[in-house]
Amino acid sequence: SRGVWHDGRFLGVVNAALDPEYFTNAYKAIDVGRHGLVTLLGLDGSLIVRVPLHNAFIGAKLPDSGVIAAVTAGSPVGRVDMVTPLDQVRRITSYRVVHDTGLVVAIGYAMSDILAGWYQTLWFEGTATLLLAALGVFALVFLLRDLNQQRRIEDMRVESDSFARAS
Repeated sequence: SRGVWHDGRFLGVVNAALDPEYFTNAYKAIDVGRHGLVTLLGLDGSLIVRVPLHNAFIGAKLPDSGVIAAVTAGSPVGRVDMVTPLDQVRRITSYRVVHDTGLVVAIGYAMSDILAGWYQTLWFEGTATLLLAALGVFALVFLLRDLNQQRRIEDMRVESDSFARAS
């Protein structure tokens, strides 16, 4: 709601109702990954809309989150690395204060979603590296064993030649 003034005189109040379901449906269309979220907050930290939904907390004032702390500190637009208070998931969250509405829109991408591809590559390449290293070790062991056997054969040949010459 907003007060309406004209020439310094108070004319009345304009009140507009927002249907949270409208925002919920709109926010569901945004791909934020498996553990990401989209929220609409009041400047006081009250949760208006959250996707994925946490009905029990809609309308409640959330514990001081990184987003509201950053807005309160004077940053109307920004990014915070934070653990969200409702589900304890670490996210990189970008936010923006919606001009003259008293609302903040925030979109958070979970670190686990951001790094999922990297972890998959790490496991694949790490496993391949370990297998190649093990193959190299086995090849080295067989090579050393073969060299040792050749040395013993050569020693036996030299000894045999020495014995034949001595006879």
